[in-house]
Amino acid sequence: MTALFALSVSLGAQQHPSSSETPAAIFQRGSDALRAGSLSLAEADFRAVTRVDPGSSAAFTNLGVTLMREKRWQDALGPLEKAKRLDPAQAGIPLDLGLVYFHTNDYAKAVPQFREALGHAPQNTQARFLLGLSCFLTGAYPCAAETLEPLWNTQSGNLTYLYVLGSAAARAKLPGLEDKAFRRMATVGNGTAEFHLYAGKAMLGKEDYAAAAAELQQATALEPTLPMAHFFLAEALDGQHDEKKARAELQTEIQLEPDVPYSYDELGRVCSLLGDTAAAETAYRDAIARDPSLRSSYLGLATLYQQQGRASEALTLLDRAIELSPNSGSVHFLRGQVLRQLHRTAESRVEFARSAALLREFHDDLQQGGSVAHDADAADILHGAEL
Repeated sequence: MTALFALSVSLGAQQHPSSSETPAAIFQRGSDALRAGSLSLAEADFRAVTRVDPGSSAAFTNLGVTLMREKRWQDALGPLEKAKRLDPAQAGIPLDLGLVYFHTNDYAKAVPQFREALGHAPQNTQARFLLGLSCFLTGAYPCAAETLEPLWNTQSGNLTYLYVLGSAAARAKLPGLEDKAFRRMATVGNGTAEFHLYAGKAMLGKEDYAAAAAELQQATALEPTLPMAHFFLAEALDGQHDEKKARAELQTEIQLEPDVPYSYDELGRVCSLLGDTAAAETAYRDAIARDPSLRSSYLGLATLYQQQGRASEALTLLDRAIELSPNSGSVHFLRGQVLRQLHRTAESRVEFARSAALLREFHDDLQQGGSVAHDADAADILHGAEL
């Protein structure tokens, strides 16, 4: 019997805390279980401590960390937020909270957490890298470039770093830094599949769909199972109005990576363009099943239902979309159309007015040099970043 297995057995025998045990003893046992990788036992013990000692910031922190280890990001959020309220000065919590927000695609909330973590530890490479990525994914390109550039000495061999830095510099109109990053990327990548993937994504960012397709076809030829390569190739083909080939690439991507919601979302959109509404509906529902926070899938499915005269079902979906994105002009506009279909005229006028106001704000922001939010598809490729 290995020492680790013996420890797990010992912990398992004490899974249910005794009423005579002190919170400190239960906490220690939970900590031992966490170190041993016995996550369900650790969770039970830390939850027990929070019940008997609801002021224990350490118990809430460790509970959050345990849930993060299990990649239960949404479940980890509550305990970590509670820990921060109890002990706002605890240095490690902002980084943990930032990671949770990052992995639940809430990059706007991740940014201040990573800033705070970097304030506690200015040399923390992980906090700086993730802050830069979060800035990039919220469209704050000058922030991303400024944050990431100081990592050059340690990260300039990392293709993810170079791609994000170069793309952020391009959008922030920093041609010198853009050229430096992409030249280094070509040297480091040296014709690998990963290099062609990132180069293709960069071309997509410039809406050069023919060049993007060429790069991404090289990526898939070199490594047919490379994650996200078929997805981005589909995007490039769609940009060239070749929806049939785009659909085939998305189906290949889904076979390789069946749990990525963005692929189903994009497949739904492409199938809609091809007029295959049954396949589009299935794809959108598959996307929502994998990520209930994917606003674009609710909007796409609601659009299908609105076109089919299924107004009540469309309204339910749009209500959920507005919960997720209350300031989306497109969602409010479609909701106005659906309400008009349902003969709820007064409410529809309110929605149209709200949509018009949001679109004006959006236009004004662009005129003042603002940025739109990140592309959802970019997020997945960055979650695997080397830190």
